[in-house]
Formats: sequence, structure tokens, C-alpha cells
Amino acid sequence: DTIYALAYKNVYLIMILGIILWTILWYCFRCHARLRIMLNTIMCLISLYLVLKYTVLHRMPSDDHQFMVFAPYNSEFYRELLMNVLLFYPLGLTLTVLIGPRSILVAFILSFGIESWQYIAGTGVAQVSDVLMNTLGCAIGAVPYLIRFYVERRKG
Repeated sequence: DTIYALAYKNVYLIMILGIILWTILWYCFRCHARLRIMLNTIMCLISLYLVLKYTVLHRMPSDDHQFMVFAPYNSEFYRELLMNVLLFYPLGLTLTVLIGPRSILVAFILSFGIESWQYIAGTGVAQVSDVLMNTLGCAIGAVPYLIRFYVERRKG
């Protein structure tokens, strides 16, 4: 998949720009709660679709059931970890606005479910590291919401 071919600097840039853009959008639409929720719901559904597209959809089941704690350490080890963070990052940006910090638990459960499915159906290699990095990606995506929540709580 092409997402796994991105250069590291592009991944970092995407994540930083995502946080900045989502923070700006949050403040631009702060008076329009319905519009903000609708936009986040749409983006959350798109994020969820992309997660499923790269992990479950369009993969053919096989009799090859593989489980690993971590991917083998090679030249692609860190790229794979980073790409798993990036995959769930948009979900953290959007889902956290809708359900709060519980989004991190939802991301963990979703990732665990995807890895379980990959093992059971033989559609990929189930890895504990994927679950951890996916959950971390959601947590990083939740940063703008958590900062805003903390700032608003300190004000009032």
C-alpha cells in the first residue's frame, strides 16, 4: 500500500499539520457546535473507512495464520511502527471530539479486533506492536482535544 511508502519527514509533517489544522478548525467553528460535530462525524467515518481499507477490506483470507509480538527488525521496522501510528492518527483527531478521551479505548479495541481478524482469517500478520502503535496514533490525534479541554477547564 502506498501509505507505507511515505518518507518519515512527510509523515511527521502530515501529523503536525493535522494537529494545527484541526485546532484551527475547532476554534473557527466554536460558535457552530452542530457544524463542528457534523464535520467531525464525517471525518471520523472517513478515517474509519481508511483504517479498514488498509487493514481488512480487499484482503483475501488464507490458511496462513501468523502472530508476532513485534515485526522482524529490519530496514522497515521503524517505518512500519510509524505507519501504524499514522493510520489511527486521524481517528484520534475526529473521534475524540465526538466521544472524548474514551476514543483511545475505542481505538485499542478496534485495533485489537482488526489484528484478531487478520489472524483468524489469515489476511495478514497479527502483531501486538500494531495494536500499541495504532492506539498511540489515536492518542496523538487526541492531543488538540485534550489541550482544549485542559485550557477550558482551567478557565472556568
